[in-house]
Parts: sequence; structure tokens; C-alpha cells
Amino acid sequence: GGMTSLPTAASTEATTLEPSTTDPSGDSSSGGLDCADLDGDGAGVGCEEPDCDDDNPSVTDTCVYLGPEGDDANGGSRDAPWRTFERAVGALNPGDSLVILDGRYAEDQVGTLVADCETSAASGTSGAPIFVRAENDRQAVIDRQGRAYGVSVQSCAYWRVRGITIVSDDNPSDADGAWRGNISVGGSSNIELRHLHANHANRYYNEHIVIIGGSEDVLLEDVEVHDFYRSGFTVYASDRVTLRRCY
Repeated sequence: GGMTSLPTAASTEATTLEPSTTDPSGDSSSGGLDCADLDGDGAGVGCEEPDCDDDNPSVTDTCVYLGPEGDDANGGSRDAPWRTFERAVGALNPGDSLVILDGRYAEDQVGTLVADCETSAASGTSGAPIFVRAENDRQAVIDRQGRAYGVSVQSCAYWRVRGITIVSDDNPSDADGAWRGNISVGGSSNIELRHLHANHANRYYNEHIVIIGGSEDVLLEDVEVHDFYRSGFTVYASDRVTLRRCY
């Protein structure tokens, strides 16, 4: 008998995500297109140019940049970014987006991402959240050096943070080291933290990697923690806190 041909496997065809050719939000986003945010994570796909506003449903599309070689005297554009977190965070208003360019950000040089909405930062709104993200996931690295929080959102509402890596050191000389951590949310509501990577806690003090306290409606999604000596995730005195695909 002749050789029997093997059945041909059913072909699979990748689906290409096409951006909208209109601007339904009216935000005049980059290239005249709205990025498609298919999973609601704040990162759009399919645009010819990055739309830094992504799915922020604000009327205006205000985007500013932070860079390791920036200068606080700059205008905050991608070609002329700011340098310190204090300068950038203090400039954000509801609906604004801060994009952190690739590089390492040491606490003793540029500070860390600390938003205290009672003193030095603004809250977003349900229609115009404040969005802080790495331009490329995990390529913007905050080194808190065993001192200040790496990412801290205090007394704020409607903030989103995505794609940042936070690292630390063992630092025996930090007098304020007790009850610190790489990521902290306190007294806040409607906060979304996605695609964060936190590594190492200061072993000289009672540090945890992620601390959520006194807050409500907080989402942690795809947050990865490593190398800790107390707990990776601590949640207390809070309501409606969701951890999804965190490890």
C-alpha cells in the first residue's frame, strides 16, 4: 500500500488589533487615534505613536516625562524631561499622565515616587485619573536605598501606577526605617497598581514589600515581589482590596 498522508493541522491566524480611526474621547491623542485598551489596564495597543494618555478618559491629553538625565528646569516633554519625582508629581493634575523613561532613579539623587495628596500632590477623579507609568515595563527602576518608600500613594484618590521596578538595600543607618516598604498605599481610594516588580527589603528594619492600609477600592494586578524577610503583601484596616495574579 501507498504511504498515508498525515492530516493537516488546523491553521491558526493571529488577530491584529486595529486602532480606532476616530477620536471618540475628543482628547486629540497622538496621531489622531485612540489606543485600544482591551483589558482595562491603562496601556493601549495598536497606535502608530504612543498615546501617553492611553485610556485616561479626560478631555485634555496632558503628558509629562521624567528621565534619569533630565533637568527640573526643563519643560517636561519627552525630549526635555524633568529629573526629580518631586518636580513631576507636584505638576500632575486630574487626567494627567507621567511617563518615566528607562533608567535607574536613586533616592539620594532624584527622590522616589511619593504622592501625598494632603500636602504635595493632587487626587484624580473617576473621569480623569492620574496615571504614572514606566515607558517600558520594568525598565524604569527606582532604587529606594533602604530609606524612603519606593512608590507611595497617601490620602489620594484615583491614581494608577504601572510598570515600575522598585529595589532597595540593607541600610542600618536609616533612623526612619521602621515600617517602611517598597510600595505603600495609605488612606486612599480607587487606586490601581499594575505590573510592578519589587525586589528586596531593608533587613535592618520591620519592612514589608507591599503595605496597604486604611484604604478602599484598591487593585493590585500582576505585581511581583522577591527577596523579602517579613511579608510580601500586607493588607490591614482596608475594604475591597483585590490582589490578582500577584506573587
